[in-house]
Amino acid sequence: MPEFLNPTDIGNRAAQHCGAEMMDPIQGFNEVSKTARNISFVYGKLRRAELEQNVWTFATRKAALRPVDTNTLLLAPALWVSTTTYFVGSVVADSVGTLWISDIPSNLNNQPGLAFSAWEPYFGPLTAALYDSSQAYFAGELVYTAAGDGTYNTYLSLLTGNAVHPGLPNQWSVSTTYFQNDVVQSFPAWASGTTYAAGATVTYTDGNTYSSLIAGNVGNAPTANIGTKWALTPTLTLASQTVPMTTPLTNLATSPVNEWARATTYGLGSFVMFNGSEYVSIVANNTGNLPNASGSTFWKVLSGGTLYMSLIDLNGGNNPTSAPAAWSNLTTYSSGQQVYSPFTGLIYTSATNSNLGNDPSTDSGTNWTNTNVLCPWTSVFTQGGGNSQWMQVGGASFPTGVGLSELNIVYPAGSGPLSQSWTKNVFHIPAGFLREAPQSPKAGSSSALGAPGGLIYNDWEFENQYIVSMTSTPILFRFVADIQDVTRMKSLFCEGLAASIGLAVCEPLTNSTAKLAGISRIYKDKISQAKLQNAIEAGAEEPPVDDMIACRI
Repeated sequence: MPEFLNPTDIGNRAAQHCGAEMMDPIQGFNEVSKTARNISFVYGKLRRAELEQNVWTFATRKAALRPVDTNTLLLAPALWVSTTTYFVGSVVADSVGTLWISDIPSNLNNQPGLAFSAWEPYFGPLTAALYDSSQAYFAGELVYTAAGDGTYNTYLSLLTGNAVHPGLPNQWSVSTTYFQNDVVQSFPAWASGTTYAAGATVTYTDGNTYSSLIAGNVGNAPTANIGTKWALTPTLTLASQTVPMTTPLTNLATSPVNEWARATTYGLGSFVMFNGSEYVSIVANNTGNLPNASGSTFWKVLSGGTLYMSLIDLNGGNNPTSAPAAWSNLTTYSSGQQVYSPFTGLIYTSATNSNLGNDPSTDSGTNWTNTNVLCPWTSVFTQGGGNSQWMQVGGASFPTGVGLSELNIVYPAGSGPLSQSWTKNVFHIPAGFLREAPQSPKAGSSSALGAPGGLIYNDWEFENQYIVSMTSTPILFRFVADIQDVTRMKSLFCEGLAASIGLAVCEPLTNSTAKLAGISRIYKDKISQAKLQNAIEAGAEEPPVDDMIACRI
């Protein structure tokens, strides 16, 4: 097999340089042999050392870092456990402390670092800021909402300029195309004979959504009783880009519903978000009353909506309320009833009455007819709500999600929290950080007549795990990350790393130094070629403008 696919391939290339017996490709570093024992000991150390030597394009990442303030919390991922089921967005730590984020639902017994299709290295921020409705967030930023009772929800922004509240549900639309794991909400249609409680929410014939302001609300049409019995509910409905593209989609400048604020006075029919749930004010002059207080006579949580998760990509025009439920071995089905199988994802139609205990995914056609149609939605899933502009990664509604802990920071001398305006600010370095990369590598690439491009020096000081700076806004920090996935490394880099390993293990494996000079020449050749290839891809880097040149210009 010609490609470098895993650490064993690099290790075996090192063994070849030494003239030593190669490791079994299946057992790899777990093989009981002198070769495996020596190579496994140095592999991770030399891999990181080679990554730190240069700004490799394949290892370069960027993270949005927000200055630490008094409400900033630290990410506290749990250790990965083989018997725990993880979900999209679960962040865990492996045995050496490397962080990973799950790419798939129902992620069971896939070891991070070995199952790269199930886990992605996490190179994002290690701190989470308290969500602020006045801010727009960068892609990759972490925020949290808190209820004051020790519970919280943690979210990761999926796009830049993100001003939408992370917990606000996205309403299903027939014109929007959804992708696997997208979550939408749907409310039932208003019915004249139904009695609605305060907070009960419905859709009406005018296409709008309304929430009841009173208990015992029956027979009152929403449009005829706005402000007294019903309130028009602000909703979020994210659209898809249409083609041909005449008008590009733009981010919402503000969120339809914002997080509750203690100092704000809310009127009757006002809506707020509070720790991932939406509430409606049922009184006027509503100030300082916690929405989630038990038995509240000021707020009611919106009820009646059902959350659905897309089971397929390119999911368009499929009403989630029409999707069949998952098959259950405890349910008796009649002829014509439909279910979907979580094992195959397909929809099946019952061919008989009294159909009990017959698994449609293994049925030969006696009890079930396979429609060969994928089920588009399910209302039974373990994942948070919210919308597709955010990914929930932790909280009460997201089991096996990442935890948060107090930062317990001792600020470097001369710095302090963001709210302390007379000191410098600190930014926690991101996960997997190895070294800084040029922050504006292409600046000045088209400067006229050799004039400087205007790139200025930054005032960053690296102290322990922090960047100290007078900057008070988020930093888009470019850095070299601790890449472990061999398939993402360049082949010339892998050759250079293999030769570096060969230099370290040749004498212990062969009890001879005869091959060291040859391996050294191979190392210098391959790593030089790798750096040359990397330099071509990265392009020229312009230094900041010299003060003398700036003065003369």
